[in-house]
Amino acid sequence: MLTTAVSSDPPTVETVADAAALLGSAWDPEGLFSKAAGPLNFAAGEQMGDLISRRERERAARLAAAAAAAAAAAPARPQLPLGVRPLRPLPAAFAAAGANGVAPAELPAEVVSELDALLCRDFMPVDLSWPGLRVVHVDPPAITVDGFLTPQQCDRMIAAAEASGRMVASRVGAGNVTSTYGNASSSRRTSNGMMVTPGVAGPDMDAVVAELQARGKQLLRAAEGPAWGSPGKLPRPRQYCYEAIQ
Repeated sequence: MLTTAVSSDPPTVETVADAAALLGSAWDPEGLFSKAAGPLNFAAGEQMGDLISRRERERAARLAAAAAAAAAAAPARPQLPLGVRPLRPLPAAFAAAGANGVAPAELPAEVVSELDALLCRDFMPVDLSWPGLRVVHVDPPAITVDGFLTPQQCDRMIAAAEASGRMVASRVGAGNVTSTYGNASSSRRTSNGMMVTPGVAGPDMDAVVAELQARGKQLLRAAEGPAWGSPGKLPRPRQYCYEAIQ
């Protein structure tokens, strides 16, 4: 049989001191009692858990005060909306390039690697070794390609468009002029244009457009990405496609 003796006598100063000394040595190997801001009040029923809780609150208060002091000392930074990355321009050494950009071969290898990874992950893969390609901005990526089409190819497209007989005066939306439906002619528009779809402007135009789109797929490393849909038609989910040329 296990028996327990319970005394109703209130603890004395001596018994409290003895208990504190005992717990502080045998039952407090980490020295919590000695590090406490104040002793436990055994007469009020405080236990080791109360001491631990007290120390945790003190630690949290110290950390919060240190964080507030660090924030006050740090220079103010603009707060970006959630999910928005800070702008990443070209390295400062190339800032003078401006809108002309810089050839990837002239940039540090780590910058080109970062741009390539960013394009593949968040945009579209691009062949950064393409002749005439220049980088204007890293993130968001801004890239130009000089001489993507030759002057001869451009001349062929112009001649084919003029020969098609389908170049008509550009129009404006029905909300801008008096018109019941669709677009309408307006003296404010002085240009001519046409929508280039296969078979409309003749075989010469189709050949130039096909060459243009094939070169575009090479530049955009189409073989490494999703399948491409038909030009001018709504693509399937996770497909790329060209809009119809105008």
